[in-house]
Amino acid sequence: LVDDEVNDRNITEAALKASKFRDTQSIKVPTSIKMTRSEKIFNSDLFPGAILLFAIVVLGIIAALVNPFYLTPRNFGLMLPLIATLGFFAVAQQFVMMVGGIDISVGPLASLLVVVASFVITVDQSIIGMWFGVLIVVAVAVLVGIINWFLIVILEITALIATLITFTAIQGIALLLRPLPGGTFNPALREVVTAKIDFVPISFILLVVLAIALEFFLRKSKQGI
Repeated sequence: LVDDEVNDRNITEAALKASKFRDTQSIKVPTSIKMTRSEKIFNSDLFPGAILLFAIVVLGIIAALVNPFYLTPRNFGLMLPLIATLGFFAVAQQFVMMVGGIDISVGPLASLLVVVASFVITVDQSIIGMWFGVLIVVAVAVLVGIINWFLIVILEITALIATLITFTAIQGIALLLRPLPGGTFNPALREVVTAKIDFVPISFILLVVLAIALEFFLRKSKQGI
């Protein structure tokens, strides 16, 4: 869009009809240019992560100086399960972003899965019933993924708009099913999810192993490269 074409209506129409990714295959970086050591560090894929890690360490030191309870097993035992939950969602979102897409319906999907679980993984269920409920929760997540795929690939709606549609729909369904908080999860499921080795949740350990394995796959395998 140029000049007078740049207006709200044309921008929205272009976003709704966008179905192609920008061609980056023709952009080639000259191999004859040599970068200095500092330039190589700044251009490294790991540099943004290193900056983030530095910020986390600094904030952790400040928190530990202000609050004596920060660096305690109890605090880590409470925080690491939350980190693990967000970490698994981040790993899943990374797959989408690596192929040039985006999925903004992840947050409402998490809420919907909790709501569905409050109906199908209840206190009065047997172990078999509990795992059947887990399969139902997984099936709901897969169904949402299929809907997103259909909107993006088949109907050729841009990923941002398509997942905004599912974002709104999922949020509405969750509110219809549970207008107010309710339901009690099966204790056996809570024991599995919150299982720990000392104060470190097993879910967090699995997240770290998964993240390292996927990083190795991304950098060392032909499919990842």
